Amino acid sequence: MVLAVIGFLIGGMVWFGVPFCMATSNGLAGRALTMHPNINGKHGSHYISMGDSGGGLTPARVLTHIMGGFGSFILLLQLFMAITSTGSAEIIAVSSILTYDVYYEYLNPELKSRRLKLRSIFYTQVGKLLGSGSGDDETQRLELASKIIQVGQVQSIMDALSNTGFFEYAPTQAEQEKLGRILGSVATSDGIVVSDFYSAVNKAVSSNNIEGKILLRVSKFFTGIFALFMGFIAVFLLASPVDSLGHVYMSMGVLVGSAVGPAALTILMERANGKAIAAGAIGGFLLGVSSWAIRALAEFDEVDYPTMMSDWPWVVGNVCAILGGTFIALGGSLAFPDNNFKWSMLNDRIPLVDDVEPPKDDKDSDAKLNFQVKVAIVASIVLTIVLLIVWPLPLHFMGVFSESSFSFWIVLQFLWAIIGGAVIIILPGYELVRTFMGKDKVIEKAAPVDIKIVASTSGGNTEKGVEI
Repeated sequence: MVLAVIGFLIGGMVWFGVPFCMATSNGLAGRALTMHPNINGKHGSHYISMGDSGGGLTPARVLTHIMGGFGSFILLLQLFMAITSTGSAEIIAVSSILTYDVYYEYLNPELKSRRLKLRSIFYTQVGKLLGSGSGDDETQRLELASKIIQVGQVQSIMDALSNTGFFEYAPTQAEQEKLGRILGSVATSDGIVVSDFYSAVNKAVSSNNIEGKILLRVSKFFTGIFALFMGFIAVFLLASPVDSLGHVYMSMGVLVGSAVGPAALTILMERANGKAIAAGAIGGFLLGVSSWAIRALAEFDEVDYPTMMSDWPWVVGNVCAILGGTFIALGGSLAFPDNNFKWSMLNDRIPLVDDVEPPKDDKDSDAKLNFQVKVAIVASIVLTIVLLIVWPLPLHFMGVFSESSFSFWIVLQFLWAIIGGAVIIILPGYELVRTFMGKDKVIEKAAPVDIKIVASTSGGNTEKGVEI
């Protein structure tokens, strides 16, 4: 977590320099080429036409002319890496939504019911042993999750789980040994945290994790389906009347910008109202599209493709979509706050493939995590003010750059790109060397916990309910 915050901040600043540098360097070089009197048998002003520029071909023209075939290869490699990285993130995100929020919740709810039943059995037995935990299942889990189980109590809990049918099949000797090693790695002098204990059981005893195998297959299926869908959309846009890649890019702000504010509020506002969030996304979309068309009508007296693809209609549509969605979601959440939800419920409600929590880093103490939260908040506020207000507004009112000001601008963007390139090359190499040297290796803190699991015949399979 500590490194993740710094990594996100550094990655964001490095990423910002990529379009900054590409636009300036290729744009200036492209402008210079259009002023050439005769280039490749064509008049310079026609070497990069308006259609070529709108279709994103300026870098291709520039790099091909300056660097020849190698320049074309470098650009193609860059585009391939950018598209595959972005595309993979989109595919994984959509696949996760379809798997967990659609399939797991509605198409095959039996999987969820089985997991909830086993989880209820676990926390009920732990609650009986610790003499705490009452109320509904969610309240009980939240109460018990952070409590401590003594190492000497582990065998008693395993016996109780076996007798109540938690293990449908008798765990193998290998699974028992693996469970002992995992419990030993999370055990401290005080004992084992209940949530760590639960994750360890699910991680080690694979016979109880059939949901994970099924959900993984479903996730792979949805990955392939959405990849094909993305390919269809790409072909559709290529064949559609939209004659500019830039038009598609600029229109995306109007079409999806309304979800930016509501999505941010779901992360930043504990009392955000789910219905208000949904209303913000939909209402902001309607405001964005309508204001987009209204601005085009007011400026050009007609609404058609050329007028809507002009600068000010785009600006008005983007701003209304983003601000409209944010204000609707925020206003609805303030007027009708969700007082029942708490941040502590989040981990309990997010479904995991096998109910196994991500590994914890010993360096991530509560004090360090709280400090990193403050760093993230301060950095986000400062960068937002600098990049959206302090930097752009003076440039807007300055008008045309002088020669010295423009030279400073060019030097700044080149330095930014060079430093960013050095960072994303050197830091991963440094981390790789540390990994190979074993300095980031997770070391088990204790010897394996000695346990013995006896699967009860009431667990659903009498033939395998034998002692191991």
